[in-house]
Amino acid sequence: MLDNNQYTDLIQKLQVNRIWFLVLGVLLVIGGLFALSYTIIATVVAMYFIGGFVIAAGLIQLGHSFYAKQTTGVFLLSVLWSVIYLVAGICLFLLPLESALYLAFILAIFLIAFGVSRIIYSYQLRKMVGSPWIFLTGIINILFGIFILAASPVSGIVFGVIMGIDLLMQGISFIMVYVAIRKDSLKA
Repeated sequence: MLDNNQYTDLIQKLQVNRIWFLVLGVLLVIGGLFALSYTIIATVVAMYFIGGFVIAAGLIQLGHSFYAKQTTGVFLLSVLWSVIYLVAGICLFLLPLESALYLAFILAIFLIAFGVSRIIYSYQLRKMVGSPWIFLTGIINILFGIFILAASPVSGIVFGVIMGIDLLMQGISFIMVYVAIRKDSLKA
């Protein structure tokens, strides 16, 4: 935990680039509002985005397979992983809403983990004025994770809603941290 001198040093360091907290916060709020307005589109776009990364990982893995063949002799295993990545990525593109159901479960686990970490982080920064917003974001993340697990299989359809609210809350958190840094205020 940081003492008052360490908090003061932290805020002084953060003040140098504080405008980026505001910029990121506003962009996250805009993204969150868009995702909330167009939930199915946000869900499909998210699946395409993730699918693109998974396909890219598969292609990189495939390229690595030929390197691995020359150096370690694990060519077949490396090619197998490449195929798994590529098939998963193609499934995300071809079946985005069905893929959302499976990814919703993974998202629930991540949201719970992120929520716990944000609560811990807010406790460590509890003397900063914006820390309750970080705490609130952590609580909301945990609640959304539990909601996804409880609402299956419908939870895949509301993937965009959950991501929109999370983006919105993160944006508000960044804006509130900007305000706290700008005022250079610490709790007594």
